[in-house]
Amino acid sequence: MDKKNKVIVFGAGNFFWTRKNMLEKENEIICILDNNAKDNSYIYNIPIYKPEKIANLPDVQIIIMTEFFIEIILQLGELMGEEACNRRVKIGSLCFPKSHEEEILNKATARILLRNNKVFVIVEDNIEIELKNNSEGIKKIYRGKNETTRKL
Repeated sequence: MDKKNKVIVFGAGNFFWTRKNMLEKENEIICILDNNAKDNSYIYNIPIYKPEKIANLPDVQIIIMTEFFIEIILQLGELMGEEACNRRVKIGSLCFPKSHEEEILNKATARILLRNNKVFVIVEDNIEIELKNNSEGIKKIYRGKNETTRKL
């Protein structure tokens, strides 16, 4: 049996639960961070913590499993610093796609960058697209990628 990557999940809502099985195929969830976590709580034997506990947790990848990923990236940037955030944080909808747009972006290896308290997605040819709020989210990344592709 292959060794699974240890990960921290941010978000314990429906978005996470609809992708949990995909995530667990290659990853072992060591804990969940959630802004609504109660002290000493578990769900399916997975501990749930407030995000402020991040400094006490292992230095592993953090997968944001909520549609509010822009706010979460900014929050994690404040808690961990930009360098750690850029190194550790991934967006669940890009890693574990369910929609057509998410699937295309997953294949495009889009990555996230936090810089000067702004969130960017980087697509092919290092093109940066700034994300300003979650209503733009994945759709804006997808449109930006397609506009970039058409220019080539």
